[in-house]
Formats: sequence, C-alpha cells, structure tokens
Amino acid sequence: MTRHLLTSTRLTRLPIALILLFAFTVSAQPPDTAWVRDFGFSSSERVEVIRPCQDGGYILTGDSREGTGILRVRTVRISEDGEVIWNHVEGGDDLDGAEYIEPTSDGGFIQGGSTRSFSPTLGEDAFVRKLNADGDQEWARLFGTDNIDDWVACVREVSTGGYIAVGLDDTRPFLWRLGPNGQHLWVRHWPSEFDNRLNFVEPLADGGFILGGSYPDWFTLVKTNTQGEVIWTQEYWDNGGIYCVREFPNGNLIASGRRYYSELTFAWVVILTDPDGEIIWTREINENNFTSQEAYECWITVDGNIVVCGLDQDEDFSLNSWILKYDTVGNTLWHWEITGGELFTICQGRDGGYVVGGMDHDNWTTPSLNFKATKLYPEVQITLHPWTPTIPVSGGLLRYGAQVTNILVDQTPLDAWIVVTGPNGERVPLNSFPVTLQPGATFTRPQITVWVPGYAPNGEYTLEAHLGVVPPTVPPGGPSGSRNMGLGSFTFTKVDGR
Repeated sequence: MTRHLLTSTRLTRLPIALILLFAFTVSAQPPDTAWVRDFGFSSSERVEVIRPCQDGGYILTGDSREGTGILRVRTVRISEDGEVIWNHVEGGDDLDGAEYIEPTSDGGFIQGGSTRSFSPTLGEDAFVRKLNADGDQEWARLFGTDNIDDWVACVREVSTGGYIAVGLDDTRPFLWRLGPNGQHLWVRHWPSEFDNRLNFVEPLADGGFILGGSYPDWFTLVKTNTQGEVIWTQEYWDNGGIYCVREFPNGNLIASGRRYYSELTFAWVVILTDPDGEIIWTREINENNFTSQEAYECWITVDGNIVVCGLDQDEDFSLNSWILKYDTVGNTLWHWEITGGELFTICQGRDGGYVVGGMDHDNWTTPSLNFKATKLYPEVQITLHPWTPTIPVSGGLLRYGAQVTNILVDQTPLDAWIVVTGPNGERVPLNSFPVTLQPGATFTRPQITVWVPGYAPNGEYTLEAHLGVVPPTVPPGGPSGSRNMGLGSFTFTKVDGR
C-alpha cells in the first residue's frame, strides 16, 4: 500500500549459579548464514540501512522504484527471525528516497533522505522525519534550496536531546542540529567544492560530533564541538571518501570508505585513528588495477572488534558481497563472501548475530535489484534446555541445562548475566559476573538449578542467559540495544495444580 510521505506485583531475585568452563581450540571461519529474507515488491530496490531494535528485531529503510520516474521510500520493520511486522511504501509521483534510519529512545525511529514530490519548489529537498513504533509519521522537517542536490545522508539521536544530521544543500555539505520535536536549532555549512560530501555523523562521548565524507575530494574526518564549530579536520588522501565512522570507548575512531585509483577502480580502505584523527593503522584492499573494492559501513562489535561490509569486483568484473572482521590492531579475523551484489549496511543484533543489506545484483548493469537482508548466526551461541518447565504454586526448583559454543579466535573477556522476565513484563537482572571466553570453546553443563519461591507471581516467565557487555547506563535487564555476543532463552510457567 502506498502511503503519504512528509504530510505535514514484583519477582524476587532468584539465586543462581552458572559456571562456564572453556577448552582451547581455534577457528577463523565466519559465522554460518541464519536466514535470508527478500522483502522486494518491485524490480529495482535497495536497502540503505539496517539497525537493531530493542526487542531483538530490526528496522530497514531504502527506496523502491514504483514506475518510470517514480521512486518511493520503503521502511520495513522485521522480527528477530526476519518476519515482516509492518512494511510501508511512501511517496508521491516523483523521486523520494531514504538514506538513513535508526531507533530512538522513545521506541520510535528517526529517518532522513530526500523528496522531490513534497518539495514546495521544483527542486529536491532534504528531510528529517520522526516515526512512531508503528512507522507512522509524527513530524517532518524539510531543508534545502531549489536544487536537485539536497539530501540528508545520516541523522542520529543525540543523548542530550534532539537530533543531528549531515547531508548536502545546493552542493554545500551541512551539519544540522534539530530539537526533540524537530525544531531547527542551528546549521553549519562548508563551502561548495567539486564532488564534496558529508556521509556520516557520529555523536561523541564529549558531546561533540565526528563527520566522515569527502571534502573537497578527500578521504576526510571532521571533528566539531557541541555547536558544530570545527575543532580539527584530517584529510588523509587526495581522492576517495569516508562512508562511515564510529567512536570506541577510549576515544579512538574507526572509519571505512574507498580510495580512487582510476575512474572505475576503487580500493577498500579502513583506518583506525586516535581521538585527534592521527592514523594508528590503515588496511587497504586493491586486488588489481582493473577492479574495485569498497568498504561501506563499519560497526564496533560487542567484543571490541570491528566488522565492515562492502563489495568486491573480481577479475571477470562480477560483483561479490563482502564482510570482514578486524581486531583492534588491524588483523583480519574472518572474511565472509557471497556471489553477487554489494552491501551498504551492517549491524549486530540483540542476540549477537550480524545483519547486512544492500543491492542484490551480479554486475554494474544488472537491472534487477532486491530489497533483501541476510542474517549471520552469532559467533557465541548459548543453548538452554529446561528440564522442569513447570513450577508449582508453592515454589520449587527450576532445572535446566546449558551449552555454550563460540568461533572466536582470541581470548575474549565478556560479562555474563541472567535476566528473568515475569508475567507482568518486568525484567529482573541476576548475577552479573565476568567471563573470559577461550578460542573455539564448547562447554556443556547438563543441569543448573534455580529456586523459584512460592511468593513469586503465577504465570509465564522467560529466562535469558546473556554473554556480552553489561550496558553502562541501564540495568542489564533493561532496553539496551545490541550488547550481546550470545543470547539464549526459554520459557517456564508457575501455575496452580501441582
């Protein structure tokens, strides 16, 4: 269906003992594919961004060609298993498209892109709009001039309230600050130069922002303060551009992009810098002078490493989708490749698995492009087996078994914790403690016991076992986004009649 775009009793904490022991083996294999979902409805579509949601599902956005000269915004909300929860196609009878989306702290979403159908002029205006949990628009703001080159490339929620966006306004890169209800607070412009772009903005721990792009035609990072005033600019090469940049907890920065070697030849480039933008290491892939490799999006994983997605063009000029995982010193931990297409976006889901999306095609001229997502299994898998899934009203022992396996190639310090969700939906975290995973380990414990007291409310419970990083600002049981390398769960019931 085409829609219109831009119309203006407490569970007592239970004692638990979970002992994890690990053996030493090593594997450098990438995770297996968990599922592939094609959400396409036309012959020309692309996924621009996928982001994890608090409940374990994902939000996707991109564009869909609905006819000659008609491009519309597609936004799809899916479950953790990749099943469609809702699917919205929005736009008018001209060119409209979304470049970015992410969940917001109120359970909704913030989205950015461009629209010509709803521009008050004949040009193409940048937009930012707020959606609720069902994908319905709460508000929308247009920005730009009477020009075809206005768009928002990335928009992020800011922890102090409101949003920050980057894009292009009449060939001028901009940084745009909005309030919680979309009110304009300020904007910063950079001078217009040939092929200059700002592609990504990362809110920093110090309240400022790091911007990635090409300015004027450079592989560039820009650091600003809270008001968008430039603190420093680092131009690394005289060609190419940065597509994505992320901040580590220690202030270091990881950035991914491409470097030009000829009009049709690009190199895959990933750099790690210190907080001042000085390069610590660079990883570049340029297999020969006649093909292209591009690193589109990077993501800092819960184990402190980096995954990057993009494309490779082989010697026959066919395209392949790539994911590479690096450690923090730049070693490649594993490499995942499938034939066809290019990947624009990657994220780590609540269960620790990776989800990617982009365009599914064989070469640069193939017209059939699918709105598709692929999920990889977590590198750490936790399997739980309940032996006593029903507990009497008077209370009793909950017994279950646990198996933990991983394909990590390094010793990995993580947190372990249990979360029990009661019949009233309250999530109670239990027994957070440190665990160090050893490479390739498998551990099985056939029976773990937990006492469920008689005064606990009757009804259905969910027990979750987490291995990841305890969120620093919310309790382990609270909405925490992607903080797991592995997650296992089962349900049990406390009822009358036993």
